[in-house]
Amino acid sequence: LKAVILEGLDDVDEIAFGSNLGCARRGNGDVWCWGSPSVSTTAEDQRTQSERLPRRVDGIVDAVEIAVGDGLACTRQNDGHVICFGKTVNPLLGGSSWEYVLPTPVPELVGLHTFDVGYGLICGFTDGPSGRVRCAGDNFFGSLGDGTREDSLTPVDVVGLDDAIAVSVTNIIPCALKTDGRIACWGDAYTSLVGGTGPGFTPTIVDDVEDAVDVSAGYWHTCAVRADGHVLCFGRNAFEELSRSDTMQSLTPVVIDGVDDAVRVAS
Repeated sequence: LKAVILEGLDDVDEIAFGSNLGCARRGNGDVWCWGSPSVSTTAEDQRTQSERLPRRVDGIVDAVEIAVGDGLACTRQNDGHVICFGKTVNPLLGGSSWEYVLPTPVPELVGLHTFDVGYGLICGFTDGPSGRVRCAGDNFFGSLGDGTREDSLTPVDVVGLDDAIAVSVTNIIPCALKTDGRIACWGDAYTSLVGGTGPGFTPTIVDDVEDAVDVSAGYWHTCAVRADGHVLCFGRNAFEELSRSDTMQSLTPVVIDGVDDAVRVAS
């Protein structure tokens, strides 16, 4: 692999990646994106071709946080409002088609922060830098964690999860890092992944992880960093995401060989 310098982005405070899309938040509050045409950046540019170079997203000038998911990106503004843009085929952008929506304020998300974005859903905190996790958006797979399948524009409490310090959302599987170092995940897709047959409406504690300091949910796998710097991953392994050549999934976390001084992880 060879690193490529993105021209014109020399004052980046935060970077986020989703499915074939990358976005950067600059020090002045602007947001620039590149990659997938799933997110339109300007009113004149309803793209059908992927953008190789970063382009500024119109309508966002004072962002202090950004998260990118599958066809959906959201930013938190300095005044606490949340602006989202991307495919309309999710409740957060109010549609069921595959058209693209330019940056649109979502009033129901005011106050949500330290969030992550998945496929039509967003999870984060409202009370403080940690504590109770709240999610909003698409709930077809039980990804909001409130015990129902009902979509909600207003963030709802994830049942039984009031001691989290971080949350990570993949396509449809959210996971949270708890204050005691354990990891909780929820949603039908997670239940199916770990061999269950019932609905995954509420969080389930991941086995054999008791000292995690970071967590990152991937498309069908999740990885965590332990306090000693080792990395654990679990889930599907079709593309050797678990660093195993047999492509067999593992329902219990697998230690990634050769990594013993990690601080953060991205799946």
